[in-house]
Amino acid sequence: MAGLGIELTTELRQTMKLTPVQLQTIEILQMNATQLEERVNSELMENPVLEVAEVSVADARDSVEIDVQSGVPDEERFEESSHFDR
Repeated sequence: MAGLGIELTTELRQTMKLTPVQLQTIEILQMNATQLEERVNSELMENPVLEVAEVSVADARDSVEIDVQSGVPDEERFEESSHFDR
């Protein structure tokens, strides 16, 4: 008569699932300039509410300056502080 064996194993598994927004972000970040321009034009054609805003490189750079000590973009710090002023 064959002996009955009992086996006990443990397994640890870690998975990461990306949200649709994360997947879209990765897709956009991998595009070259031509592909990105085509994507933007396509989105503009599909959504009549979107419009192109002309922004100079200097204006764009100024609007996204990051506070070196906090690591938070200036505009986010402004939004956070404005909640307390109300």
